[in-house]
Amino acid sequence: LDTAASFTFQTTGRNPSLTTGWALLSQTNSDSVGMFAVFRQSIPGIQPQEAVVPSVNQFASHFVLPFDNTTLYVTGVAIANPTTNSVSIPITIRDETGRIIDTRQFSLGPYGHTAFVLPDRWPSTSGIRGTIEFLTSGFGVGALGLRFNGPAFTTLNVLENLAWTQ
Repeated sequence: LDTAASFTFQTTGRNPSLTTGWALLSQTNSDSVGMFAVFRQSIPGIQPQEAVVPSVNQFASHFVLPFDNTTLYVTGVAIANPTTNSVSIPITIRDETGRIIDTRQFSLGPYGHTAFVLPDRWPSTSGIRGTIEFLTSGFGVGALGLRFNGPAFTTLNVLENLAWTQ
């Protein structure tokens, strides 16, 4: 592309079931590239909802995702491994007071991706608010939080480069 040019690409979005995925953009020079993604949710009979998130331009090995899974809300997370190596991801789940209520671990293979709502994967987060700390091995991962309230949703950026430890 020429200087100051823009480019748009869009998935077909014709599949009525939930579709997840991710993209990796690499470049061979030091030019700056700015990007964002628009997530759209279309439910028959309800006005479509959209949320926008800037692209991840660095991959964090230590980050925290705040979550709210109380009454009307549910938090989801999407994580992508942008490398050719598998990554192990230990997590620590805390309630609002900072008390550890659960620890878990999962792995992502090379160029792997996963997306889920927290209570489905980690029932200990059901009905509460808190944080989930991710501490990956190796290069790091790209991560994004999603907060749902019925048909409405928004995105949450993870908190990176934290100095606190367990």
